[in-house]
Amino acid sequence: MPDARFFEITYVFRFATGASIQVPARLDPVTLSLVTDNHSQPPEWARLESVGCSECPLVEASTHFCPLAANLAALVQEFAGHDSYEKVHLIVTTPERIISADTTLQAALSSLTGIIMVSSGYPTMDKLRPMVRFHLPLATEQETVYRAASMYLVAQFLRAQAGATPEWSMSGLEAIYHDVHRVNLAMAKCIRKAASRDANANALVRLDLFTEGVSRSTQEALKGLRYLFAASYLREPLGPVDEEHKPVVELTGAKSQAPSQDPVFDRRAFLGRLMDDEDLAKQIVATFLDEIPNQIRALHRNVAEGDAASAGARAHTIKGTAANVGGMALSAVAYAMEKEGKAGHLSQVAALTPELDRQFELLRIAMQESAP
Repeated sequence: MPDARFFEITYVFRFATGASIQVPARLDPVTLSLVTDNHSQPPEWARLESVGCSECPLVEASTHFCPLAANLAALVQEFAGHDSYEKVHLIVTTPERIISADTTLQAALSSLTGIIMVSSGYPTMDKLRPMVRFHLPLATEQETVYRAASMYLVAQFLRAQAGATPEWSMSGLEAIYHDVHRVNLAMAKCIRKAASRDANANALVRLDLFTEGVSRSTQEALKGLRYLFAASYLREPLGPVDEEHKPVVELTGAKSQAPSQDPVFDRRAFLGRLMDDEDLAKQIVATFLDEIPNQIRALHRNVAEGDAASAGARAHTIKGTAANVGGMALSAVAYAMEKEGKAGHLSQVAALTPELDRQFELLRIAMQESAP
């Protein structure tokens, strides 16, 4: 039973074997700081020098341990013997509601890890802490962008009310997520060394894949939400009509599209954002190749059900995730489908699906052939 002294979010993982693991995240109801009753010394891999996060703001602090690693240690130990793609039935209980879903262990752990990361008192992550109060398990990239932008704009409004200078361009949010990306990479490397199997590290990799869409370009990400506000706030007709929002891939009836001019796999750019960490790149590619087929199948279902808007939203997720791993040709086709879906052009979304499938297959082959 939840302790009334805390704002508590409880995760229950039910495995196909019948086993279950319950993990309560207890937060101070005012500060939203993680409250833990674990007073044992953290493992050696949680030391600041072991984590090795570049530009760590705690290097001059009196603490010897990274608060993120220290708070994640119990989670790493609990799930160290599990694989990323084990199927689980997840039940998340918050003070307001109960959410359940069948998913993979890494997707479920990714959501829980996000809570711990922002509530552990690490300065880089603190600015995302308000989002924990409105925690959304298994959030998509688009949901993350909307929540993060909303949080940031509320913060700027409150700063203005307090007499401080607000920052409305969203560049500050991009900077926050740029720093978060750096921390995610360092923690994923650290956990990979500590865990005997890959569930915990891959949960962080997945979390980073979905949040990287915010840091890449907040303004560009928010353009993908413009259609939601067109009629009610912007007095625009529903659907994209200007040159900027025309399809990226020209359509010719229902035929497959001409080959994209974008690279199938920009491996150099992909490795660059991972600071040339080949092991981490291998993990991210494996996660991507497992996750995206599910997204593509869901998009096909949206098309079959005649749901152009949902197909467009699904294409948005594919677009951002593909771009994060250097799959630029796949990202370009998904971008075209996103625009057509949001315009309500179901037949044109359907016309692009063979090209989406083709570009994913080309990307899969390129990734496998380029593996060291």
